[in-house]
Amino acid sequence: MRVVTTVRWSPNRTFLIRSFTAQFADEERQGTQIIGWDPLNRQIRTWIFHSDGSFGQGTVTRHDQAWMLKMSQTLSDGRTAAGTQVITRVDDDTITVQVIGESIDGELLPTADPVTVVRTAEASGNASGGAANEEGAKP
Repeated sequence: MRVVTTVRWSPNRTFLIRSFTAQFADEERQGTQIIGWDPLNRQIRTWIFHSDGSFGQGTVTRHDQAWMLKMSQTLSDGRTAAGTQVITRVDDDTITVQVIGESIDGELLPTADPVTVVRTAEASGNASGGAANEEGAKP
């Protein structure tokens, strides 16, 4: 799997806008994520929109050395999904991402192994983002 992502500020610098393309062996997925501060609930919130028509929202919190993204989604076929992404920094160019507690229409899915995301050389000169390889990912 190969993921190319860019992150930029919204015009008024109140939100981060992340665009991404994920290339799997047999398909390509694209999406946009908006990340911002929720002053009412005093936490980071995120909204995500995928090219297949699915969309979701969630909250972001920090736990020890990891960031937790608790998400709920409406899939393109109308089913609902939920889960928590655990993102852990390994070093300046590497993070691990693991989805835990994932369910579709309330049915719990098996927990997958963590995925290692590595910033590639072509991305290192691009402050707003770039390419990353995800090792161990399953389409």
